[in-house]
Amino acid sequence: MLDAEKKYYLEDVIELTGISERNIKFWVAEYRLKVFKEGRKNLYPPITITLLNLIKELTESKLFTTKFIQIQG
Repeated sequence: MLDAEKKYYLEDVIELTGISERNIKFWVAEYRLKVFKEGRKNLYPPITITLLNLIKELTESKLFTTKFIQIQG
């Protein structure tokens, strides 16, 4: 369970989700997911991590394309 008040560094998100750094950065940009800056590092709120997990599941299911996910969001 993610702490609703905490923000997570990229390394933490990779460990929590099993998503590659490349995919995280791509999906955050592609779907305009919320990210906070701390100096040169990004901090990811729990809602963004939840959405990344959902995108991962939809992508792995091969039932939905990136374009479909974006249109529905």
